[in-house]
Amino acid sequence: MRSIVFLVIFHVAMLFAVPSWAATYYIDITAGDDTRTSTQAQSKSTPWKHLRCMVSVTPGSAAATYTPMAGDVFVLKGGETWGTTNFPCKWQWNGTSAVNQITVTTDSTWFTGASWTRPIWNGQDTPQPFTYFSGLTANVMLYCDFLNTSCDYSTFSNIEVTGFAWSTATTWCAVIFGAGATNWTIEQFYIHRWSHAGATADCNILLGESGGNQARGNTFQNGIIDGSDQIGSASGGNYLWPIYINSYFSDISGGFLTKGNAVVRGNTFLRCTHSAIELLSHPNFLESLGFTPTTAHTIYVSHNYFSLGGAGGTGSGCETAFIGNPGETAYLWNNVWVDMPGAFPELTQNGGVGAACHPACAGVAAYFWNNTFYSALPTASYCIRNGHAGEGLYTRIEFLNNHCIAGAGILDPALETVTLVGTPNYWHTTVVSANADGYTSSQTYKYAPTSALSPTVTTAGTNLSSLCTGNFVSLCTDTTYGVTVNTANHTVTPARTAVARPSVGAWNIGAYQLSGDTLAPAAPTNLRIQ
Repeated sequence: MRSIVFLVIFHVAMLFAVPSWAATYYIDITAGDDTRTSTQAQSKSTPWKHLRCMVSVTPGSAAATYTPMAGDVFVLKGGETWGTTNFPCKWQWNGTSAVNQITVTTDSTWFTGASWTRPIWNGQDTPQPFTYFSGLTANVMLYCDFLNTSCDYSTFSNIEVTGFAWSTATTWCAVIFGAGATNWTIEQFYIHRWSHAGATADCNILLGESGGNQARGNTFQNGIIDGSDQIGSASGGNYLWPIYINSYFSDISGGFLTKGNAVVRGNTFLRCTHSAIELLSHPNFLESLGFTPTTAHTIYVSHNYFSLGGAGGTGSGCETAFIGNPGETAYLWNNVWVDMPGAFPELTQNGGVGAACHPACAGVAAYFWNNTFYSALPTASYCIRNGHAGEGLYTRIEFLNNHCIAGAGILDPALETVTLVGTPNYWHTTVVSANADGYTSSQTYKYAPTSALSPTVTTAGTNLSSLCTGNFVSLCTDTTYGVTVNTANHTVTPARTAVARPSVGAWNIGAYQLSGDTLAPAAPTNLRIQ
């Protein structure tokens, strides 16, 4: 009887979760026809030609007049290409929750060609600036029409975006412009080969929002943003986007420039670049940007791999991590930051000016746990350094179980905080001394311990198992070292199988726990067969 009641309740709940009118619609640029009815478009044999958001959708057609609603799914045919005349894609519809979104995606059984590949949005190296509103211009490929509507709870999945181009300064320039949207998910995208021509102008790959709703909950996950094949010296980066998960970034100027509450987890970032056309004074691997006026917020940065890595990256002046804003609490653990072209992590990013600002202007607290750092640049820089003197007084800074290679020392004596917890850590004074102990850049996982006699293993780290709940559950394993990319340009996660840290006893120092150095769990007792 209980199971019957449960099934009735379950089916009633599902009726509320997904509207009965939600449907799946198919889009094919080659064989599609926008004049087909919405019922016909629910079949792969009679698809529409365009998404409703595309500027090229046939005026007055069923495809142009249908209003997407929560639960709808729009499937783009694999292997097909939508060229520059189809863009921008102006999105202006809402899902209602994380389980009741509007989704633009693919079907691996429906494609053109010998095998399935992503559908392609191709800007064809042609800038497409347009007047967005009186006095406001934009050059974007996908954007939320935030001046006229909201665009919450929408997912865009498994699309290759190439050939995006810009030429002159516009009010907004981005491949994906998420201002006005909350809880957007951009997943499994492959964004590459962009270009710039003409006057000096900044542009972004992902662009969030500095005011309003702060692009709250907007996520880029399991995707690739790769500037290694960009045309010329266009560069480009991400700005004001809050959440990045299990993604791969290379050859871009701004990696993770977050706004307010943020999550940066399981990503790989290679070759921070800086081109002469950019207005930014320097590129950044990670930089947090605070609210005005001050609003309490938290950032979580874990299990990422950052490296200048290989040929092609200029990295001039690139910030390793620049964090700390009024009201900000920051947690950074299990990250590997190696071969940095710029200095070590820096506090404070943005507080106030002068002593009168103390103590309200600084971040609330900053916690660095079990990270590995190597910077090839300044021997005078500390592993965690004071940034802007007089910007504000932290309540607490914790720097525990970190492995620092090179630099002037572990803790900058100028750090401004009420409470500083700065031990245990391990400092290799030079990369030469680290190499002598077996920590090298030639390892599969750079600067990892190689034996039970490695100093980050023999030096007793603090056991933080009591913290491994909720947002910090992954603290009880070591680094996953970001992601890798396969030959089909999809991310492979994780790059490395994590090793569990011991529940009792000392942890290893740094982002790595030596495999086999963990304590086996205690055997269960008092077991009985029922």
